[in-house]
Amino acid sequence: MGGGGASGWRRADLLRARRDRARLPGDGGGGAAGLRAAEPWFPEAFEALRAVWAGSESDDDRDAAMPFFYGRWDETARAHAAVAAFLARAA
Repeated sequence: MGGGGASGWRRADLLRARRDRARLPGDGGGGAAGLRAAEPWFPEAFEALRAVWAGSESDDDRDAAMPFFYGRWDETARAHAAVAAFLARAA
């Protein structure tokens, strides 16, 4: 896998592995990702997830899609995602 960090994993590698579980369809909102459609953050996060799914390497897209990679997008999850993003960019 990719370099970076003691484990040899990069943030992008983890997102690529996780996106396979999202089963994101091209029609927007279906599959596992569509189960979160009632969330207030869904529209922006879904567009970002579609961009990541299509191959975007943008930090902004990856950051905006992060709610899909947590069971609940609460203060604790947001803090964890922020620290993870900071560490990934510092590596």
